[in-house]
Amino acid sequence: MALNNKRTFVPLFLLENSVWVLLAITYLVFAALRPESMLRLSILADTAYSNAPLGLLSLAEALVLLSGSFDLSIGQIAGLSAAVGASVARLHIVPDWLLILVPALVGVACGCLNAFLVCGLGLNAFLVTLGTFLVFDGLQLIINHDVVIDLPAAYVLIGESRWLSIGFFLACLLVAHLIISITKWGLRFRAVGSNPAAAFLMGVTPHTYQAAAFIGSGLFAGLAGFLFTGYSASYSPEVADDSVFMAFAGAVLAGISLTGGKGRIINLIPGVLLLSVISTGLTVLAVDPYLRRVLFGVLVLAAIALDSVKERIKNRAVA
Repeated sequence: MALNNKRTFVPLFLLENSVWVLLAITYLVFAALRPESMLRLSILADTAYSNAPLGLLSLAEALVLLSGSFDLSIGQIAGLSAAVGASVARLHIVPDWLLILVPALVGVACGCLNAFLVCGLGLNAFLVTLGTFLVFDGLQLIINHDVVIDLPAAYVLIGESRWLSIGFFLACLLVAHLIISITKWGLRFRAVGSNPAAAFLMGVTPHTYQAAAFIGSGLFAGLAGFLFTGYSASYSPEVADDSVFMAFAGAVLAGISLTGGKGRIINLIPGVLLLSVISTGLTVLAVDPYLRRVLFGVLVLAAIALDSVKERIKNRAVA
């Protein structure tokens, strides 16, 4: 098969890992423009730390994309999970060391709802997650629409610590990567994302694996809400607002294909770092906040275009 040819392996390998090149180029450009800021190790560590919650949201979106679907509600799942987690934490009805389970379980419950509507009832994923986006957003404000600052120290411990937060994200990423990359379940999961009809003929039930993607996505989105809360040591009704677009961009820039079944979870590391470096670089350059929104919108469009170009090149390489 053509894939075994060295002439096709090299360009395909470079395409799969092109995000590392983009990350290096972007960093060098900002470093050249503001070396006094961008070349400091502390700002690099702070950049990674501040975007660990976004990394979990990108992981949440990546799972659904790999299954051949997508989820518009992950940001609101994070917000709702943060709201419930903060409310329960203030009541002191759950031992501090178990509080992390609250946002995680809320996220799983939201993921189960999405899975039931999309996979159980066969409804359109775009319309379903757009609807649950609004439902979760409203529930978040009903449950807690005030800023909460008096949270238990144990609840914000991981999110407040730079290295614990980064380590928590990397641990979640590594677990997901190993499950999808080396297990028999992960191979079937990818097969469903690539070609659900062919997977069904092989005895694999696509809806089961797609439902698992939504549930896993809800779990990681809930944990993102937990990290968002810890990072600021408080809860705010605006937590994770508009984050779905950045998470989507992070996943696509990392090489997760919009057509499903293709991409490496581990490449979310440079994907999220790329977004982080761009955000930090624009801040250092004092770019107008409104212009930054425009630029990030362009970035999302560029990520979609890049995915399309990569798919065309891959198809030509293996033809």
